[in-house]
Amino acid sequence: FGLLKKPAKHLHAKIKINPEGKTIFRAGESIFFSFLFFLVMTVSKKCGPPPHVNNADTVEMTKKECNTGERVEYMCFNKYTLDSHPAFSKYLTCQQGEWRGNIKCLSINTLHHIYHAYTL
Repeated sequence: FGLLKKPAKHLHAKIKINPEGKTIFRAGESIFFSFLFFLVMTVSKKCGPPPHVNNADTVEMTKKECNTGERVEYMCFNKYTLDSHPAFSKYLTCQQGEWRGNIKCLSINTLHHIYHAYTL
């Protein structure tokens, strides 16, 4: 917005760690890095392990923690099929510390009965 006429020097600052484990900054840098740390922590909250989904399991081994934007694929158990309506998907996505998405596995027997009820 015209306030900064020169590139910010603190973006390339060298960070040193002292023997007590505390980070040492040059004057003015600690405010920037504290703000940057706060911003990263609020923007990229992590999710715990993927939640249980009825009649399904994850395709790959799951992690204990996932970053925002990571998604996990699920596969329905034998004799179940994924509900393919637009509200459902085979993925859950980590967004700001919460798992988002809808997965629903339907019993093939249930689908068979529904199909026959509509075709009679």
